[in-house]
Amino acid sequence: MLCGRCGAVFSDVSEETYVHLRHNVWDEDQTSEQARRFYRDMRAAVHRDFLEYVGRDRSPGRLLDVGCGLGVFMQRAREHGWDVHGCDTSVGWVAQARELLGAPDAVTHSNALALEPCAGGYDLITLWDVIEHIYEPLAVLAHIRTLLAPGGQVFIRTPNILYVWPIYGFRRSLLGHPVELGPLNHVVYFQRATMGRALASAGFAPRVWRVFRPPQVPLGNSTASVRLKNAYARIARATADASGGCVLLGSDLDVFAEVAR
Repeated sequence: MLCGRCGAVFSDVSEETYVHLRHNVWDEDQTSEQARRFYRDMRAAVHRDFLEYVGRDRSPGRLLDVGCGLGVFMQRAREHGWDVHGCDTSVGWVAQARELLGAPDAVTHSNALALEPCAGGYDLITLWDVIEHIYEPLAVLAHIRTLLAPGGQVFIRTPNILYVWPIYGFRRSLLGHPVELGPLNHVVYFQRATMGRALASAGFAPRVWRVFRPPQVPLGNSTASVRLKNAYARIARATADASGGCVLLGSDLDVFAEVAR
């Protein structure tokens, strides 16, 4: 559904129905190799780009990865010098993340709202493809603000509905792919304007709208589709840079925000 007041696109199923009927890879008893490749191999490039980009602006400090999943991003951030911490709601994935990192205390089985501020706060908090699964995104963002260290930033990646809507429609109607927008996967979708409003309501100010490359997932078995997506991402980044972040055409919204003054 479309909110007539703020323009956000959201699911109209109840949270109880969503929890009961949803089925994502983190709900499974065993993690498939396909899921491991998706969260590990196919995100290696964007994680590298992200960490190199962040490294130009600040020295490594304390990092919290909300919805850390298998802990792959945490592992890569640690290799870049960050003191990493994470949380996730999947019991199985928390166990695997702890094993991967070799640090049982680094990953908490918790949702974001249950996290307590730590001494000194976090210098960087990341939400990689998380907020679209959250029924109370504004409350989560407001709570995350309390976890940041002075001068800290939050980074959010979430699907861009202005890209997702026409692409999903094309795939369903013309290619016959069994894809869906929800409601039993994602429960809210943002575009630049609605994400900006959400951040402002939680006490944040967007600092940089940045277009990183998408996960390197081929369409079918076509490696050419990955090259095409990367080429499109470069165009979307150039457009974002030229417009000062006002025109965002990428498949995802990538935004760094800081506490509003």
